[in-house]
Amino acid sequence: MVTISLLLEKIEFVVAGVILGIVGFFLISQWMRQRTIQNPPKQTPDNSNSSKQRLSKAEAHAQIRLLLTQNGGRMRQKQIVDMTDWSKATVSIRLTEMEADDQLTRLRLGREKIVTLVENELDRSPSAEKRHEETNG
Repeated sequence: MVTISLLLEKIEFVVAGVILGIVGFFLISQWMRQRTIQNPPKQTPDNSNSSKQRLSKAEAHAQIRLLLTQNGGRMRQKQIVDMTDWSKATVSIRLTEMEADDQLTRLRLGREKIVTLVENELDRSPSAEKRHEETNG
């Protein structure tokens, strides 16, 4: 009889522990839900309407082309990073795409890369210089 009563006491403690655990979990989840409703999470750059919007590939290429055109057709890659507020990786990817499409070329000078629009390079070719001299005397 003693062993059965001890066993029943242990079972009662286990059942009481499980019930307390379930009630505790429920109370904590309700508290967390209320806290989230009262204090919504701050917006991160990914879900805010900041100036760093994701541009399509064509829009990014157009923006790079515009920057290059405004700067005489030639810039350092770092300047493009600074002027666009894009990451170095993003700028590099976009420039690689444009280079593959023969829209621009990149020349490594030490640790820098000089980006040049292709039509700008063609305008500075020796034959273009010669034609320019012939037409302008």
